[in-house]
Amino acid sequence: ITPAVLEDFRNKLFETYAGGTTNKIIETLMIILRSAYKQKLIPSIPEVEKCAVRDQGRGKLTLDEARRVFSVKWTDARAYTASRLSAATGMRLSEVLGLRVSDIASDGKIIISHVWDNRCRELKDTTKSGKPRVAMVPPSVMLDIEKLIEVHPYPGPDAFLFFSMRNKEKPAEPVTITGPLYKAMEAAG
Repeated sequence: ITPAVLEDFRNKLFETYAGGTTNKIIETLMIILRSAYKQKLIPSIPEVEKCAVRDQGRGKLTLDEARRVFSVKWTDARAYTASRLSAATGMRLSEVLGLRVSDIASDGKIIISHVWDNRCRELKDTTKSGKPRVAMVPPSVMLDIEKLIEVHPYPGPDAFLFFSMRNKEKPAEPVTITGPLYKAMEAAG
């Protein structure tokens, strides 16, 4: 295993995978090579540079783009309301999915004190910062939230605001929110 072989391997990985993924694979391989060196299975540890990581800048929607996105027809009221709420408050998807009906105050405030951990499939009793916070919600978004509560299939204060159609113990799947958002962005150009 020479530096040239490692470089070729790295470059072939980079043709298929993102830079960060390629670098993680190379780092893992280097751990194996260091262990082989310590066990005297190879005479030296070949060096290879990390590949350049492509900047996948997410960018931000302009105000005009956001207006266009929210003016197209959406297929799911939950996705529309969740996306407007996130755009208006800066809430993360995990925070939006963790909202329960009891977190909504009639005065336009939302208490953000939980997050939905999609990997563990459970509600966590803390936010990323570890502290609950209050977000002010514009009246038009509050109207959308109230409409969503009116058609909620599992009414009650502990129900997830952005409900799953299959399981009242869990919120909607993340793709239920992001899928229609991406379609609306595409439709808006």
